[in-house]
Amino acid sequence: PIFNRLKSDEADLIITGLNPGDYNGHMIVNKDQLCSDTAQFKIRVLEDIFVDFSYDYDVCNQSEVNLYSYINMNQTYIEEWIWEFENGDIILGDSCLYAFHIPGDYKVRLTIKDSYNCSYSIDKTIEYYPNQNAPLIEEVETTIYICENESIEFNGEQFYEEGTYQYTEVTTESSCDSIKQILHLLTLSEPKVESHQKFICPNQVVDFNGIKIDGPGIYYQYINYTDKSCDSIIVELIVERAILPEVDLPESINIIASTDFFLPLNISGEYSSIEWQPAELLDCSDCENPSTKLNDSEKFQLAIQTIDGCELEYNLNVNVEKNIDFYLPNILSSKEGNNTLFLQSKKEVTHNYNIYVYDRYGNLIHKSHNAICNNESDGWKPENLNTGVYIYYIEFDDSSGLNALAGSVTKIR
Repeated sequence: PIFNRLKSDEADLIITGLNPGDYNGHMIVNKDQLCSDTAQFKIRVLEDIFVDFSYDYDVCNQSEVNLYSYINMNQTYIEEWIWEFENGDIILGDSCLYAFHIPGDYKVRLTIKDSYNCSYSIDKTIEYYPNQNAPLIEEVETTIYICENESIEFNGEQFYEEGTYQYTEVTTESSCDSIKQILHLLTLSEPKVESHQKFICPNQVVDFNGIKIDGPGIYYQYINYTDKSCDSIIVELIVERAILPEVDLPESINIIASTDFFLPLNISGEYSSIEWQPAELLDCSDCENPSTKLNDSEKFQLAIQTIDGCELEYNLNVNVEKNIDFYLPNILSSKEGNNTLFLQSKKEVTHNYNIYVYDRYGNLIHKSHNAICNNESDGWKPENLNTGVYIYYIEFDDSSGLNALAGSVTKIR
């Protein structure tokens, strides 16, 4: 044991001269007697704490003063730093910034308190005398790009990461006319690849940053922004032929005047839209096979928008035949196969007509409206009539542009 007191009539114990550290002990009350008791105790002797602080400020500018604390032990046990200034201001923290507005000497006290409720203080005088007439420090800013995993030397140090670094280059003893060198360091990643896709239409030329492309393939272009290769961009263009529908449309076709007619487009495959012009002549301009009825020849334009954005254009010339030959019998018989008066022409002719039949005395004995050319069932079949000559009159719809027909037919046995 480093200390042993065997006999004492005093309950309190005073021990001096212990070095820093932890000590275990025990106290025996009424030793070697019937009623005795033992108490265990521990003594922790702390290392003497030395507290100090330093300060600095920009002597060339009337700026805040930086105050930094210092202690000679592990700060784990320190719970509080208290900075006290002459004017009563108090700031907490292991360091602080404080503004003295007038040059002069100022007393500052730093007190620290540890977890054992011990406190230690130091008083110092701050000599605050900035050069109030000093010129402004010149700042020189530089921005430099480096590639990843590269470094640059700045003020004798190597820097690898992005950030802003600075140091003051002292030019005279006063340092107030010094130059502050500021470096903005930016890192560049590896070259980026930008990929684009383009569908090329028939007879189309694609401009790829000044390069003319008229066929499918994969094309590349390299773009450098600085002399550093790592900030380049690789532009990749994938050109594919556009998906087109199969279109079958004759260049020209002949039709009969005033006959209903469907434009003969045959298309297979996907497409986005379809448009016929002139639209006012058609029953629909956005369908595949619109119908029309023409009295004059016409040229139709067809525009097909594909699913890949191409526009296909076609022309259809429709030639209208106006001189139509019509045929009617001039003799009717009661025999089968030659007993109907009806209008006949080419099979494509489907004109509507009205027919009127008169006897030789001018009496109307038959009439039929909206009869269809080449349709025998719409004609006149004379029944229970005497033989003789009968007069017919045929008129067409006004929109057909055709003249009326008149003539006679003889009924025989």
